[in-house]
Amino acid sequence: MLRDAIYNSLLRSKRRQFHADIAATLENQFRAVLENQPEILAHHHTEAGNNELAAGCWCKAGQRALTRSANVEAISHFRKALEVMSSLYDTPERRNEEIRIQLALGIPRIAVHGYAAEETRNAFDRSRTVCLKLDDAAEY
Repeated sequence: MLRDAIYNSLLRSKRRQFHADIAATLENQFRAVLENQPEILAHHHTEAGNNELAAGCWCKAGQRALTRSANVEAISHFRKALEVMSSLYDTPERRNEEIRIQLALGIPRIAVHGYAAEETRNAFDRSRTVCLKLDDAAEY
């Protein structure tokens, strides 16, 4: 409780800076940890407001969870990636990344909810919608 009280008493800009510093330290000095637990770096990038980096780390965490058949965890990580991505500018690169994440999200949703579930359909429908906004939709 004391830790939480101290943390919450910090200015938001100071908290963001602490998280950015932690993320930088992790990237520079603890690469082995990041290979095994990319969600740690994703959390610090998210809290630091580095949403582009955070989205990539959440996606990597989701992919890693998929390799372990941790489908519920993978869904959570991919959803966090999409959440932080929503604050980024709408560019073709961002759309491509969203399509990639939505398609990846559909896989564990099939395993958890089934093919016909609304959650599964929503992931694939959203990827299709974003794909149709691209100039080179045939790539997908």
